[in-house]
Amino acid sequence: MILTLNNIRSWIVDAIPVSIKNAIGAGIGLFIALIGMQNSGIIVSNPSTLISLGDIHPNLLKTLVRQTYRFTPFRVKRFSDKKRYALLAILVHQQKYWLTDMAVEMHDKILMMMESDARKSASAFLIETISQSFE
Repeated sequence: MILTLNNIRSWIVDAIPVSIKNAIGAGIGLFIALIGMQNSGIIVSNPSTLISLGDIHPNLLKTLVRQTYRFTPFRVKRFSDKKRYALLAILVHQQKYWLTDMAVEMHDKILMMMESDARKSASAFLIETISQSFE
């Protein structure tokens, strides 16, 4: 109360940069989302990594993702907090699968390029070796 009466509180608040204020808000939002995902069972505790994904059947996940993409921000705003956090967790979980698929595809492409380069090098080596043996 003394801080408010002397305007010290407003000086303190004004001294904090806007980026830090935004980061604090984002951190609190992510913490609340984490609590919602734990309450819904999407995230469970894990002794080695602290948290882990819960047991979600892939068919249920696909159904939830299809339903989640229908919602606009205006429609989600009227949902309860638990439902909003569950929708966020579903989207995050789906993005994890998408990123994993993309990484596997990139890995396969790199291996195919390496194999192609190795075959070209082996062919060139064989041709050079054969041409030297006939000389």
